[in-house]
Amino acid sequence: MSSATASSTIATSSTAWSSAILTTGVVGGGTSRDYLTGIEGWGGDAVSSLGVMGLEWTSVHDPARRQTFEGSVSSESLVPGGASSWESLGYLSSDPLNVVYTTKTVELDGDQARWSVRLQSLDPGVMTDKRIFLETELPASYQSVYSSPGAGTLLIQDSSHQHPTLIAHAVTTAGTLQWGGQGSFTQPLSDGELHPTAYVHSTGEMDYTVTLTVGIVDYDPCSGPDAATFAENQAGVFGVAWPSLTSCLSSPSWSVMADGNPSEPSTLVFLEAMTPLGSGATRALEITGLPTGVTWQRLPDSSLTLVLEFTAHEDVTPGQYPLTLSTATRTTLGGVTVVSEQSQTTGTLEVLSPPPPVIDVVDDPPPAASPSSGTSVPSPEPEVVATPEVAQPPRTPLPPAPVPADTEVVSEAPLVDDPSVPVVPLLREPPVAFPSERIPEPQAASALLGISAAVVATAGGLFAAIRRRRNREEHSREAR
Repeated sequence: MSSATASSTIATSSTAWSSAILTTGVVGGGTSRDYLTGIEGWGGDAVSSLGVMGLEWTSVHDPARRQTFEGSVSSESLVPGGASSWESLGYLSSDPLNVVYTTKTVELDGDQARWSVRLQSLDPGVMTDKRIFLETELPASYQSVYSSPGAGTLLIQDSSHQHPTLIAHAVTTAGTLQWGGQGSFTQPLSDGELHPTAYVHSTGEMDYTVTLTVGIVDYDPCSGPDAATFAENQAGVFGVAWPSLTSCLSSPSWSVMADGNPSEPSTLVFLEAMTPLGSGATRALEITGLPTGVTWQRLPDSSLTLVLEFTAHEDVTPGQYPLTLSTATRTTLGGVTVVSEQSQTTGTLEVLSPPPPVIDVVDDPPPAASPSSGTSVPSPEPEVVATPEVAQPPRTPLPPAPVPADTEVVSEAPLVDDPSVPVVPLLREPPVAFPSERIPEPQAASALLGISAAVVATAGGLFAAIRRRRNREEHSREAR
């Protein structure tokens, strides 16, 4: 017997099996975990145990008596992070005369496990009324829902979405294969049952092989239907690492102005099927695809929403940029940080052109018209200045005109009150001229003095003319 008969932990590239008993060929766990990065998946353990195999028969005292296989390891190849396999040899018998020699081979690779059981007997009637069973035990919290998408295929889903979806596919080279419940092949398999079992019966073949392949599909709480559809099409597939199926993370469309200022808060939302983070857990975020000159930073989260803001430099070319967003949960307990629940989605960031700067326009005063332009420029409204009245100079009496001696008296026609002769009215002394009631425009002092002198000279001339006329009239009357 090999030294590896005790329970061991075996890891493939994408699945961690928490236990493996090589002698019995039974494994447990089946948790999604990337071997190189240590990042875990979304669901808990897929199974409590997988690969329990044995012989079932009907006796006088027990309708479903069982014997479980346990052999000795004849070969093994355990590769951490790779494909592992081993082989155990043993036998099954309902009594010493009816022995079935058994070779059980177990293979673990990617997200699948495979059991190949070769059964050989020396008598054709050894397997009459006997059944070979391969039993799976689900975790206690697994709320199982069963369906059969094809012959020999069993789809196992957890309605609580706490555990992965399983796709089991069994084939046999002889006999009849059916899925049933625990304890007997006659026990039907119903939803909620935690021990789905594959049975092979009704054969008299002395050498035949039963093969069971089980695949594990990890998914987030929003992707149950997607996981079921995917699993249905993977029946019998072996040696493949399947990515976790996720759809709880929304695909955002964000925008930022290329003005060097932080944008309005942008959000990345998880759907409501997600549960809030537990103690010591945070969500990490990575964004790829941003153009040079665009930066971002996280703001405090809001429940199931990640909040962040972008800043775009003025030199960033406006346009839409496709992004890839990746999130993961980081849980730190006892100083050890575990990364799990990775999710990825795509989004877009639109870089907007900044608006043109606002310039305050100030109207400049119109240029003064040049003399050659011929355009009249309105003068500013003159300031009204009150001008005091100018005092009139005193009148100077004119000297009497001299009377020449021996002056020839010229007879003039007597004044006759003849109505036919027009009467020349006497000229009266005109009134003293006063300044107009119109307020004069402001003038220089010399201009005002000149105007005053002109007014005095004009008035003096008028007075002199009137006096000469009066003198002539008086002389005329004296001559008569």
